[in-house]
Amino acid sequence: MSISSADYLSVIREAIDRVGTGQPTRLAAAAGLLADCVRKGGVIQAFGCGHSEALAMEIAGRAGGLVPTNRIALRDLVHYGGEPATILADPGLERDHTIAQRLYDLAPVGPDDAFVIASNSGVNGSVVELARVVKAAGHPLIAIT
Repeated sequence: MSISSADYLSVIREAIDRVGTGQPTRLAAAAGLLADCVRKGGVIQAFGCGHSEALAMEIAGRAGGLVPTNRIALRDLVHYGGEPATILADPGLERDHTIAQRLYDLAPVGPDDAFVIASNSGVNGSVVELARVVKAAGHPLIAIT
């Protein structure tokens, strides 16, 4: 079976239409949270692990972007936290809820920052716990799952 680019585009358009028509209130609220963050001088912090890291990569670090963003990643434990690089080979790392507070503490988080946290499954410990940490600290949070 071969899938053409037109078939792919059709499926993507259907998904976008489904979200756009099914979630307009939530989309507007999310856009408002991010606009308020930037208006106040905050940074949009993005996190996702596994395949969901792709969303964080789309949000933060795009060339030519004018919006202040930062990507929080599991590798921050190595780059900024002094952990050995071998920790990243552990397939259970993204499921470890105990690393969430450490990731938050290692990130350059300001009081006016907002967070976008993505998870394909919605159950990985690091993602769920980071969302809890963010909310406990009083930051606006957009959770995508």
